[in-house]
Amino acid sequence: MQSFLIYTAIILGIIAFARVIKVYELANALRGIKDEQVTDSDNKFNAKMMLVFLVAFFGFCIYQMLAYGKYVLPESASEHGVDIDNLMNFNLVIITVVFVLVNILLFWFAYKYYFRKDNKATYFALSTKLELLWTIVPAVVLAVIIIYGLMTWNKIMSPVAENEAVVIELYAKQFDWTARYAGTDNK
Repeated sequence: MQSFLIYTAIILGIIAFARVIKVYELANALRGIKDEQVTDSDNKFNAKMMLVFLVAFFGFCIYQMLAYGKYVLPESASEHGVDIDNLMNFNLVIITVVFVLVNILLFWFAYKYYFRKDNKATYFALSTKLELLWTIVPAVVLAVIIIYGLMTWNKIMSPVAENEAVVIELYAKQFDWTARYAGTDNK
């Protein structure tokens, strides 16, 4: 019975929304505004809503990080897990910084440069400094990530001293791993 009421409420909500849209269209027709005509007040409203959505979007992102951040990387179960987690966290910091910066700029420019009839865009064909900037910065960041990753890989894959190694015999089966550890004589 409860699911029936929920479905009924959803369907009635959709119908009410469609009716409100129809009233809006009829009101515009009475005022002599065509459906495809965009007014200055529409543009200003959309520009202001970009800032509202920027705040709401980052609020939602922060909520997600606080609510589910504890599930990202559990405690490492191996000796090399700490190094891999550090590499993962390093990449996550870089990605987060770029994500925040790009989205702030995206929403801000959508707010700042909304359409106005008297404004005209400035056109320039080439900016060597800008081209160098957005080529060199990602190349340097990627080089740092790759070098850090290779250093971590070499640390993990380096041979272990004979006296520190633990001998384990593994038997792989479908849906099963059986391990047999060495005795005190390491055989």
